[in-house]
Amino acid sequence: MDRSRFENYVNAFNRRDYETLYSEFFAPDVKLYTLGYLLDGSQALRNFYDFFHAYIEESLELTAFHQIEDGCFAELKMTLKAKNALTPAVLAEHGYERLPALPQGAEYETTLFIVYNVVNDRFSSIRCAEFPPVSA
Repeated sequence: MDRSRFENYVNAFNRRDYETLYSEFFAPDVKLYTLGYLLDGSQALRNFYDFFHAYIEESLELTAFHQIEDGCFAELKMTLKAKNALTPAVLAEHGYERLPALPQGAEYETTLFIVYNVVNDRFSSIRCAEFPPVSA
């Protein structure tokens, strides 16, 4: 996957163009590894993002991109803005206790390092590491 196609993915993600994401970028058996969770298959991703984006406006900004043998590596700035309160209780109810709780109106920015494995020009696995800002 080249940078231009990856930028198209980021743009589709930021627009919440789920039809494009699932038909053009995520393989049906995609695996997303993040914060100790495994979302296994495109339906698991749909379920997660349906839940998460009901509470959070999420945007990605590409800061670095590198093609690798079987995919690509990207550094992204992720910004989360809470449309609704995402409380520890809500997170626990959905099984995502390790995600950050955010009160309504709160913003959170972090850096993501992500390895995307690609098969047939679609993501087969996404391995994400988060590096939140360090407070002094």
